[in-house]
Amino acid sequence: FRAETLARLRRVTDKIARFPEVRKVQSLTDVVSFRYDAEADWIEVASFLDEIPTDPSELEALRRRALTDPLYQKVLISEDGRTAAINVSFRKMTDQQFIDSRMDERIRAVLDAETTPEVRFHVAGRSHIKVRVYRLMVRDMRRLIPIALGVVAAGLWLVFGSWRAVVLPMAVILLSALWTFGAMAHLERPLTVLTTLLAPMLAAIGSAYGIHMVSRYQEEAARARDPASAALDCLRHMRLPVLVAGLTTMIGFGALLITDVPAVFEVGAFSVLGVASITLLTLTMMPAALAISPLGSARESGARGLSSRIDARLDRALAALCRLATHRPTPVLVGWAALVAVCAAAIPRIVIDTDYLSFFDERSEIRREFEAVNHLLAGAVPIYISLRAEEPGAFRDAEVLRAVER
Repeated sequence: FRAETLARLRRVTDKIARFPEVRKVQSLTDVVSFRYDAEADWIEVASFLDEIPTDPSELEALRRRALTDPLYQKVLISEDGRTAAINVSFRKMTDQQFIDSRMDERIRAVLDAETTPEVRFHVAGRSHIKVRVYRLMVRDMRRLIPIALGVVAAGLWLVFGSWRAVVLPMAVILLSALWTFGAMAHLERPLTVLTTLLAPMLAAIGSAYGIHMVSRYQEEAARARDPASAALDCLRHMRLPVLVAGLTTMIGFGALLITDVPAVFEVGAFSVLGVASITLLTLTMMPAALAISPLGSARESGARGLSSRIDARLDRALAALCRLATHRPTPVLVGWAALVAVCAAAIPRIVIDTDYLSFFDERSEIRREFEAVNHLLAGAVPIYISLRAEEPGAFRDAEVLRAVER
């Protein structure tokens, strides 16, 4: 309640209100005031603040009025009078329209221009967090998915030492992802925090199917006459396991289709489509590509430098594991049973978290901004309760008002 601070509050309020996407801005500088005049026995309806006073006594009177008005407390002004709110409502827009309008950046630019060492701003609210989540999703998809695919490709090359062991599983992954996200675009379904998980999930499943197919082909190629016969023998051995694995995986994701939550339903539906694509590509495209690839490179791939050494070590480790499981089955089963019991006992301790702010690190700016607003004012995410009466003028009735009060 200093003249220069109120002037800054009015400038920010007026600048934000001039944006065409903004429907309403409310702060102490433009809010409507309701005051009961005992002498005249009426309610005076006027602006809370017309001209910003400079006289200390007038500023103190303004402060008392604001801090004693229950409609303003923690909504427009904090209890100690050190924090004022600027509440912004936007015109009806889709999330994409709001992001494209760059409203978040434009409002932040207005606030940055008015920030001083003595006056700082905290930004919170549903629209603000939507923009931040959008940026994180885009950043993660641009960075993490290429990194994950690169790591998968490097691992395939180290283990198999063959270009086909890299190219074919990666082709299955990329094509299935292309079909899945293409279907989402065709059906005009938005990308959500949940559906961004489809890409790494398809990479995990697709690489596993591709590895099994390539591994079996290399075994068949060692004794086959030509690539086509090796690919055919490989397909005969792999078609049933791959088909059963694909169907059971689709059934698992299909269980999500019985939910009433649209975002979860979409994850289930597009996961089924993605796994079906992987299964189809593994049983059609991969054998076709193997049938026309050189047979010699498949026979020689097991003898290549680092890959052959990794292959030998894996063989020894897996053979030792096999001996342990078959020669000492009782301790193995008891150990796994104990682990299952521990995990089952821990399940009731799982906490359901529906707070979208938990997506962000506790030290992140957006978490600190929301916590500041929640601490200083009523909160960043209000709940509005609308009361409606059937007849005009019902809320002038004393009984109705008592019901509202209760």
